[in-house]
Amino acid sequence: MEKRDVILALDFDGTLYPIIDHDSEQMLAMKVRNSSNKEMIDHFIDSDKRGKLSPKEFNALFEKYLKGHDEGLVENVIEDILSYFDRKNLIPLKEIVEKENVHLAVLSCGTDLLIYSFLKKTDLLEHKEHILAKEMKVIDGKMDGLIYHVKDIKDKGEKIKELRALYEDPVVVAVGDGPTDYYMLKEADRPFIITWEKEKCSSQFPAITNFLELKNFLELDGII
Repeated sequence: MEKRDVILALDFDGTLYPIIDHDSEQMLAMKVRNSSNKEMIDHFIDSDKRGKLSPKEFNALFEKYLKGHDEGLVENVIEDILSYFDRKNLIPLKEIVEKENVHLAVLSCGTDLLIYSFLKKTDLLEHKEHILAKEMKVIDGKMDGLIYHVKDIKDKGEKIKELRALYEDPVVVAVGDGPTDYYMLKEADRPFIITWEKEKCSSQFPAITNFLELKNFLELDGII
């Protein structure tokens, strides 16, 4: 019997890789620090880590600090992430998205350039079908401003509904890493929190520690 289409919706930061000290946008902001803005950017990052900035406040400052800086800094950030995160951890995910009935989507409040670079360097880019995030405009190799396709965490739930409408009776599998993914997970048929071997968080959604566990579950469930 032909298997149903599967939409595999993934968050980015904390889901496709574990966050150690800073997420990818914080790391990118750190790349543009200099003697004149270091104190401001350090305060910006600290405020974000402590949850003191609304999405609107964060995005305004992030856009301000990044504007005019070299697009190549994005690749440097991803190289830094992959210096501590072994891309072998993503082999089971690659095996999932290689299935003909699986459609990979990345839903994030983060920046699309970072997502594209990560997917390219981990050999996942050719399998992506949808990236819904903040779009960083680039002019002459310089970052220039943001277009908001996902404005806040509630938008991630609405994007799941839009993706579901693209296929006939799909199974929606969603993987996130915490409270910011609640609305995305709530709209999924098979929601999961990924912990990356850390202590399991308190959540109403089933927890997995890595993508091998996800692959095993989906195979056992007959989805892939």
